[in-house]
Amino acid sequence: AGVFNGVPDLGNGDNDVTDAKDFVGRVFFQPFTAGPLSGLGFGVGASTGLERGTTVAPALASYRTPGQQTFFRYASSTTAPATTAYADGRRARLYPQAYFYTGPLGLIGEYAESWQTVTRSGTTAKLKHTAWQTTGSIFLTGEKNSFKSAAPKKPFDPMAGTFGAVELAAQYSELSLDDATFPTFASLASAPGKARAWGVGINWYLARAIKVVVDYEHTTFTGGAETGDRAPENFVVTRVQYSF
Repeated sequence: AGVFNGVPDLGNGDNDVTDAKDFVGRVFFQPFTAGPLSGLGFGVGASTGLERGTTVAPALASYRTPGQQTFFRYASSTTAPATTAYADGRRARLYPQAYFYTGPLGLIGEYAESWQTVTRSGTTAKLKHTAWQTTGSIFLTGEKNSFKSAAPKKPFDPMAGTFGAVELAAQYSELSLDDATFPTFASLASAPGKARAWGVGINWYLARAIKVVVDYEHTTFTGGAETGDRAPENFVVTRVQYSF
């Protein structure tokens, strides 16, 4: 449990321009300590707080694609600030999650609901946006899968003829904006009402602290263009990660 400055979804909490705080809590269960279900865990997190924005500083979230391109923004106007949407009251989140690991196989699922009271041009509504994702992965080299970092059975060593550990992963996710968002607080001609993404990836663990990643993700949208749907996004990312 904790008390925080409070930020919009995907926001940064380094600065705080109001006295209001967010109260956050999370509880997680691992009901079985041994046996075939010992890798099962589930829990829920939640937060609540007040956010009072203005037409100059709206304090509202924007949402980004896996490729980090902003695809949703609330309505705003630089020539007539009074028509800009802004946060105007309670913000709350509910976040259940679960995972299951057995042998080389791992599964994890998450669901999120985010509520925010929003005002624009004298109209106020409490909007609820939802998102969920599920990810599965399997080690082709037989390592035990878990929520923690993987430990290769045979770390990468060319002199010894060992290759490290290889993991394949796949993910599907969706983000849905409240229908009441449109058209008062955003326009479907420029802001999609839904985004769906699927992705695949390969992870190569050279050692416990060294990982090389290659991922591909494809995202489609509902709305977001003058003539219908925003064009799909295809995103490829590579990463070399060292942790200690």
